[in-house]
Amino acid sequence: TGPIVSATVTVANTSPVTVVFGGTSVSGINPSDFSISPTNTCGQANVELAAGQSCTIQIGFAPLAKGPRAAVLHIFDNSPDGGEIISVTGTGS
Repeated sequence: TGPIVSATVTVANTSPVTVVFGGTSVSGINPSDFSISPTNTCGQANVELAAGQSCTIQIGFAPLAKGPRAAVLHIFDNSPDGGEIISVTGTGS
């Protein structure tokens, strides 16, 4: 296993309309190794992001085993595709 580390994901609204978030989740191969900070306001349900604005989501990594670890961060919103999917990886030591 390894220490807890974190990374920041920047979400930018490049569309001309306001994005309304529907929440976030982590899934994939090793979802228990990754966590979304509960203090993030970006990505939480009913939070709005105006056109041209950006915000950040802090994601933590605390590997439960040695070697490569992977998951997917889902950011749900009102866009036609339903949101964004971001691959997250780390290595347990």
